[in-house]
Amino acid sequence: MSSSSSSSGLLEAARKHALSRGIKPSLLVALADHESGLDPNIGTTKLDPTGTAAGAWQMTQGTAETIEPGSYPAILSGDIEVQARTAAELYRRNRASVGAGDPGAILAHWLGAGGARHILVDGIPHSTGGVHGVVTVDSAMNYIDDIMSRSAKFTYLDTYELA
Repeated sequence: MSSSSSSSGLLEAARKHALSRGIKPSLLVALADHESGLDPNIGTTKLDPTGTAAGAWQMTQGTAETIEPGSYPAILSGDIEVQARTAAELYRRNRASVGAGDPGAILAHWLGAGGARHILVDGIPHSTGGVHGVVTVDSAMNYIDDIMSRSAKFTYLDTYELA
């Protein structure tokens, strides 16, 4: 499968699963653009040097299996349908759990729902205890701004069917 057809399939799957959960497809796709450059086959990245996240949305095994038990092998194999479905469901759950709309869902993708609430509701830095160390309110806002900015190039997904 070519990179172009892989990206097209990813966009179609993301759009379908986002819309079925009341999510703007442009935001879900912007997350994947930020996390992997829309590459469903990516594994270890510079942001995740331990190699614990995979796929276009850089899901960890624990997160993927909580959302959809048994999904992680498909995510590792580059299955765009499973990746998009799992990412859309995670976004939906995060948005509901954090209670801060799309910014909450976006930030929770990086820090988890508790970390996102810590920053967006309590307004205090969040210690990840991992490779990211302490995430400041400013760095969290920069992350959200980056995703929101990236979503602008995908807004056509919010209103039009893909060919």
